[in-house]
Amino acid sequence: MQAANPFVQIKDHVLLKEAQDLENADQKARTMLEGQGIEAIVELIPADWLTAGGDSDDAEAVRAVHRIFLEQRLESSSVFVKEAQRARNTYL
Repeated sequence: MQAANPFVQIKDHVLLKEAQDLENADQKARTMLEGQGIEAIVELIPADWLTAGGDSDDAEAVRAVHRIFLEQRLESSSVFVKEAQRARNTYL
């Protein structure tokens, strides 16, 4: 599942050296985004942005795909935290 893959490019991220308390940041973000958080954010995306790629002219269907992907990413946030911690230990 693509949504659960780590963000391996984190090793090159300009803010990696500033990222201190990743587990606490993850918990805060999860608290804000769980429940209706992702839903509220995805609803803010203009319909014409969702259909601009030409893959679908059904903005609500594309919105649902984005919602599912982001929910899966949120469920896998510990993967990203571990990858960022690994990158900090390896490259900094």
